[in-house]
Amino acid sequence: MERPEIYTDNYNSLEEWIELRKRNEEFVYPQFFVPFREWMKDIEQKSDMEIKELLRILLQPYTLGVDTVDTYEFYKEYVQDKVNKEKNLQTYELCMNQLKYNERIYRIKNKQEAWEGLTWVLPLLNINPMKALKALGMYFDAECIYMPDDRIYGISDAMDIIEEKYIKSASDKNAYIFSLTSREFEILIAILYEALGYKVNLTKATRDGGKDIIAEINENERKEKVFVECKLYKTCELKKETVRALGYTMLSEGATRAVIFTSGYATKALKEMDIRIQIFDMEEMILLLNANLGERWYADFERLKSNFMKEMS
Repeated sequence: MERPEIYTDNYNSLEEWIELRKRNEEFVYPQFFVPFREWMKDIEQKSDMEIKELLRILLQPYTLGVDTVDTYEFYKEYVQDKVNKEKNLQTYELCMNQLKYNERIYRIKNKQEAWEGLTWVLPLLNINPMKALKALGMYFDAECIYMPDDRIYGISDAMDIIEEKYIKSASDKNAYIFSLTSREFEILIAILYEALGYKVNLTKATRDGGKDIIAEINENERKEKVFVECKLYKTCELKKETVRALGYTMLSEGATRAVIFTSGYATKALKEMDIRIQIFDMEEMILLLNANLGERWYADFERLKSNFMKEMS
């Protein structure tokens, strides 16, 4: 969707726009989406506090002037008059659908803001940003058909910001992973699978038969037994013999599928060698860790490791 190009001229930078929005003393447009897209390239340099300040603006509750036009009373009166059904069935059904599915008109009727605040997702950003993204996505799916353009742009901006800052951010995490012992690396991945909802079993440190972690889940129709192998390489390329050996172990011991996490290099051909075996390289692994353990998982690892080992003992 193409965004409007006519903005108010009372600001010249994102910082000035944010200050105007915070003070809320004079009209500024846009109000609920970001007027400058180029600032995204420097998002890693923005502090957690700065990012959340911006997200609070994008995700605050509000009511636009247009929201008071289509009211509950209007739709109710229209459908109560059966003559309207005979005159224009299409319009009548449209009004019926508004009463059935448009929660916005009920919020206005109850003297609430037309568009609910979504800042409650912010505490998730440092713990599990993927849940924050999913929550915003579910809200968007539920209400997008009735959303004004400004809300659509604002939700989209918020999701882009969360993904860039809290999920894609790599910074010095590569170096941190390389600083781990092989066993600590296995524990980190086991903690990741716990966060994904699996019950995990860390195998003995030696003679694991091609698997370091057994991850199982049995919820409703979702039943899986996953063998996970962790390869902490600094420069080495993952070898096809490793993939082949894990595939054999998976088949002989009845696993549903298998996964390899490697800090080394995995070729495209190797990733496609066996469709039952998924291979995550360093970049993909950090995305998963950021999304499910929070962007600062590396700072919390000692605590997470201690809690995990207590659970395992």
